[in-house]
Amino acid sequence: LKKALVKTIKEKINEIPEKYKNVVILRIYADMPFSQIAETLGISEGSAKVIFFRAKKMLMKELEDYVNM
Repeated sequence: LKKALVKTIKEKINEIPEKYKNVVILRIYADMPFSQIAETLGISEGSAKVIFFRAKKMLMKELEDYVNM
């Protein structure tokens, strides 16, 4: 069950728009601080935080639908 959930999360991350996906991948998988994400992507640190928050919200909505199936 845990493997299925991890697979679903990865699939859902790949389905979100590119700018959100990039921030999520750098934050979660590369464990980068927002300041480094901002520098890497050429955006402000505040933008990186907002994009990550919005991406989490999108993913939570998608996973909520998956869990309630």
